[in-house]
Amino acid sequence: MRIGEAMIAAPALLPCPFHSSLMCVEDTIENEIAQGCTQRSIAMTYALALQSTWKTDWPRVNAAITKRWPNGLERIKRMAWSGSCFASGRGRP
Repeated sequence: MRIGEAMIAAPALLPCPFHSSLMCVEDTIENEIAQGCTQRSIAMTYALALQSTWKTDWPRVNAAITKRWPNGLERIKRMAWSGSCFASGRGRP
């Protein structure tokens, strides 16, 4: 199994042989929402943030998502935790 395949399978659950940090998650997600990104795209950023060691203000992130999509937070979390936001299919690369 290649590294990319393992991360696609479950980015928040599988160990990864390299480390990276996504900084300023709050600003990143707020900007993505302002730019009109989809829930799937936000879930990808959320999944990367779950892997990051950078301190994240999760209440702020969750509030920004809930403000944009009042019923979308659980769906975004589910996609991020499962890794389904990275899955291809239905015309996705």
